[in-house]
Amino acid sequence: MRENVGLDDTVDNRILVRQKLDLVVAEIQNNIFEFAKRFPYSKKKDYFTLMETGTINKDPAEITFGEYFEKWFNAMKPGMSESKMRDYDCVARCHLLPYFGDMPFSVFKPINMKKFQAYLKTKTTPADTPLSNKRIRNIFIPLRIVVLDAIDEYPVITKISTTHKVRPIIAN
Repeated sequence: MRENVGLDDTVDNRILVRQKLDLVVAEIQNNIFEFAKRFPYSKKKDYFTLMETGTINKDPAEITFGEYFEKWFNAMKPGMSESKMRDYDCVARCHLLPYFGDMPFSVFKPINMKKFQAYLKTKTTPADTPLSNKRIRNIFIPLRIVVLDAIDEYPVITKISTTHKVRPIIAN
């Protein structure tokens, strides 16, 4: 396996990398090696952590909305009616995940809710009409529930505004 160390190829850097590699080998031989500690910025960190421990322990601030939503939705499905599952799935696929999917909870702020509302006001229905205020409010329902559950589950996530009011659209 290869990992980029981000250093120029110089004699001094080769010595430094050799020392770090020797440390990794020693940790492996002593059964104390943890990939995520040695390579915290690796794209393969989650994979190797899962292989080492069987679980992935992420800093809650690193958890993205999309990752949490998938886990949350699968846990909540048994208690939902068919219509609620369908509604939440549709809202997530069409609105929440495209906008918030890759966003870590550490950057969730009240301004994100306002920007999301503005974004929704630019979207149209399949009939090419703007989303109604009622539809926009209904999109905020699962968003609010998921974010509040994430805050309850991971107290280190800073509380964000989930009571954002949807302002009426004034026609010109």
